Amino acid sequence: MRSDQNISFTCISGRRISLPTRAFDIPVGLKPLLSQLSHERREALRLNKDNLTADELTASVANLSFVDVDNSILADASTHPTGLIRVGELNAQRGRYWCEIALQIRETPALAAVDIWLLNEFDLGMARSQQRHTARLLAYALGLNYAWATEFIELSNGNRQEQLKTRGEHNLYGLHGNALLSRWPLTNGTVLRMPGMAKLFHGRPKDGDTAFGYEKRLGLRKLQRFRDNDELRFSMRSFADADGVQNFHVIARGDPPRWLNTSFPRIFWWDETQLLNRLRSQRGISKPLDFQNTPPLARRAKKQDILSGWVGKLLVN
Repeated sequence: MRSDQNISFTCISGRRISLPTRAFDIPVGLKPLLSQLSHERREALRLNKDNLTADELTASVANLSFVDVDNSILADASTHPTGLIRVGELNAQRGRYWCEIALQIRETPALAAVDIWLLNEFDLGMARSQQRHTARLLAYALGLNYAWATEFIELSNGNRQEQLKTRGEHNLYGLHGNALLSRWPLTNGTVLRMPGMAKLFHGRPKDGDTAFGYEKRLGLRKLQRFRDNDELRFSMRSFADADGVQNFHVIARGDPPRWLNTSFPRIFWWDETQLLNRLRSQRGISKPLDFQNTPPLARRAKKQDILSGWVGKLLVN
């Protein structure tokens, strides 16, 4: 049967990986959503000739919060975990390199031992990631069950660099989402969408949260900063006992969270906007700067502390 056949797939890097043919299938449950997302429909959403709000546009797309689940990949797994559970988190930045990620995980014992993966930024039907269902492919490559859901609909080909690389190409579906991978069955998946995402649809050229106006999105949860959801606190706690860590440098927009004692001698708080403006002034740069693409700062970033944009960075030395 077709579902039992394996094919050899060539990664972007040139390495090869064997996958069952069904890994490349689009699940039947997703089709009611995908059938609404033709290029013409997405263009109509982008142009918004009826001048609807971003929330109204999002509500016009049925099944946007459908959770795509496949528990057949590791069907012989036990129903409930016992003993130690290893959990890993991965931001794949579009999932374009899902194949290379899978090979790295498989070849690294500590990563191969992870039982549950929390995954961010995995495309489905985006030109920048070869139109693939990237989370599904990673799940099959690792032999783990998965649940994936749409975070937002991309109404452009992405940021400026991604648009240049995919010039002349159209997204097949234009979806971007998050996922869970698990050694055990995943059930009762639900997507919680919060209000307040209009900024990511009405982005302007000087707006860093929408890649300076290049990205146009629908369906995103409310943009939350680490001071609201404690991601920075978690990250600092994770690094606190790491060997060789002497200082914490936090680069972020806005004021520090109230729980953070910035007078502590090992903690340094830097305002991202002021830092980059100072750098622009010193070097005579007229265009906006993004922290992630500003060497040598980008090389020192140890972790993103926000899942929905370049809002905060934690550096350690």
